Amino acid sequence: MLQNKNVVAFYGSQCSLIEDVDLYRVQLAACVSSIIKSDYPDKWPGIAEKIVTNLESDKHDTWLGTLICLYQLVKSFE
Repeated sequence: MLQNKNVVAFYGSQCSLIEDVDLYRVQLAACVSSIIKSDYPDKWPGIAEKIVTNLESDKHDTWLGTLICLYQLVKSFE
């Protein structure tokens, strides 16, 4: 399960590189949201650090996907 979460987190931050961006971005946001609600912070403590690392990088094309992941994390605590 942890490996699947890492894949979702990676592609969630990389979704701007996919050709049909909007469709995948919506699906990845839903996946990330579900995983965060069920597993954060106990089973998936590294998501916040991954978000920070991606936002600090020079890869501007990944920022939108990373911000979507951040939004899902923040939204889960509303």
